[in-house]
Amino acid sequence: MTVLCRVMGVSTNRYYAWRQAPEDSARKQRDEMLADKAEQIFNEHKSIYGSRQLSDDLKKQGFTVGRFKTRRLMQERELAVRYPKKFKVTTDSNHDETISPKKSTPPLSQRRVTKLPPFSKEGDKAPPFLKGG
Repeated sequence: MTVLCRVMGVSTNRYYAWRQAPEDSARKQRDEMLADKAEQIFNEHKSIYGSRQLSDDLKKQGFTVGRFKTRRLMQERELAVRYPKKFKVTTDSNHDETISPKKSTPPLSQRRVTKLPPFSKEGDKAPPFLKGG
């Protein structure tokens, strides 16, 4: 390690002091709180907010955050944008053909009712579900 420190132009004492120093825990806590809030907003908007809209919303709520930090937090939390499906027209109304009239069922009083023919006891003409056997 001494050779590496000498090549880099850093004293070994400084290297070991840097290595033992605690990480910036206040920053981590801020990032964690910010990530929680970003995830909450993301889920409230049905996963359609990207980093730009999300950072704008966070700024409106008083957080100091940029788009790229928001993007990094989204990547860390695996928040992927779900793009809404594009509307697809399935009916072709631009044609010159005639439109068929709407068929309606006549009222019960005008319907023609036919009687079923009687079945013989042998059941030769009766369907299997009416034979009872």
